[in-house]
Amino acid sequence: MSPSATIRKRFHAPYLDGIRGLAALSVVYSHSQNLYYQNLFYNTYNMIGQAGVHCFFVLSAFLLVYRGLGEWETWMDSRRDKMEERQGYEPVRLVGAEEADVELGDRTAPEGDIDSTVSPQPHKLVSNPTARSRLSGLISLWTTHGDPVRIWMRFMLRRVMRVYIPYIVLLLLIAYFEPISFAYGHIITPQNLQGHLSLRVAEFIFWSIPPEMEFYLYIPLIVIGYDLLSRLGVHLSRRTHRFSPTMGRWSGRALGLLILLFVESYFLYTREVQNPHKLSGTAQYFLSGSVAAILFHEAMRLDWIPLSEQEEKELEQETKVKSIATSGFAAHIVALLPTRHQAFRLSWDIANYGIFILCLATMPLLQKKILHFGVYMELEWLAGGGLYASLILTGLFSRDGSFVNAVTWSLLRFSGKVSFGIYLLHPIAFMYVNTIPSVGPLAADLLQSPADKANVQFDAVCLSFAASLALGWVFHYLVEKPSMKVAEAVAKRWLVVKKA
Repeated sequence: MSPSATIRKRFHAPYLDGIRGLAALSVVYSHSQNLYYQNLFYNTYNMIGQAGVHCFFVLSAFLLVYRGLGEWETWMDSRRDKMEERQGYEPVRLVGAEEADVELGDRTAPEGDIDSTVSPQPHKLVSNPTARSRLSGLISLWTTHGDPVRIWMRFMLRRVMRVYIPYIVLLLLIAYFEPISFAYGHIITPQNLQGHLSLRVAEFIFWSIPPEMEFYLYIPLIVIGYDLLSRLGVHLSRRTHRFSPTMGRWSGRALGLLILLFVESYFLYTREVQNPHKLSGTAQYFLSGSVAAILFHEAMRLDWIPLSEQEEKELEQETKVKSIATSGFAAHIVALLPTRHQAFRLSWDIANYGIFILCLATMPLLQKKILHFGVYMELEWLAGGGLYASLILTGLFSRDGSFVNAVTWSLLRFSGKVSFGIYLLHPIAFMYVNTIPSVGPLAADLLQSPADKANVQFDAVCLSFAASLALGWVFHYLVEKPSMKVAEAVAKRWLVVKKA
């Protein structure tokens, strides 16, 4: 099995869980220093929480656009094959790593339907009856069958139940339950609850919810637009006769990427820095994740993903590959040389480390000392999510590199699994840890020695981390999982997509 097929079969990369866990814990650490006064004598990474939220945006867009592309293209291809079978034509399937040069316009006529001496004219699409039937078929996709509508309704249902319903549950608890309201500084009351529920207002840590929910509405546009440009390229190649359908297909895909990059650049240089709770202030991060998803999707289509170490060993056992030089000095030299897959994995792994170090260097103090940027996170803003998207891609391409193995530590993966609960509930952990008289700011105010102050503050940070993980786990299993189960039940009952 090719590495691309393996990833398609089980695409829930533990590496991405680890990255999500790192982002969640970075938010917890940053808030411990900036909001809850558990001050350590090391403030270089006090702003890392903002980078963590931006990384959340990129990762969320990457996963959702990637899965949307796979599901949409699979359904479109199966629907096309079904239409061809109904018309008595042989369905066109994918050939190897790239699609065949035959699309809807080129059909293989069944035996006996036409005289073999008549030469086919596949490019006369205007007069070809299949062109008219194709048009009516496309219209019927959105009207009679309704499968496209069900696909995206199911997508939106899952996102609403995954993000918005847990958010509503927490808002109601904050508004009507005094102990929890105390932890959030009484920022949400029954009087202003409606504004938060409608996403018109987003205070405190909840500023990131409205732009993410708004971006969900644009994901179908990105996915369908990219797919249509690919098919449009094939159609134009057949009408003009100037280039092959494969070139037309890739030209359409390249145009789709260029459009996304142009829109990302527009939002990057016209961003509303003062309004980060709006999509116009954070769109560059979501678009960076979308571009990364498309690039990874196409890399798998072309089978450019290197084999992992385990897959390479299995391949050697299956094929029983042996070195040509069986003995002597030449055999020793050949054995020392890395294979193609090993060289690619090593290269991507080194790039992974470099990008991660560059992400850390975007912190205000470091970028001022090393890169001579301003005191604010200027480099992080200028990158527009490109650094986080590159970190995701290099990790996935390196497969089982040393950086990936480090990030897939079980604690980070667990943190990534319950990351949304950690993000929403960590103020509760901080507020109540700070009320303990023997640790945290209360204890530090009573001590004189800087070392003793640092010790009690460090104890408070560690205790807050542990409490945040515990609260996140409880919230995940009591609120998030039941909500997702309801979404799956509703989707299976009313939003089933018919198989071709």
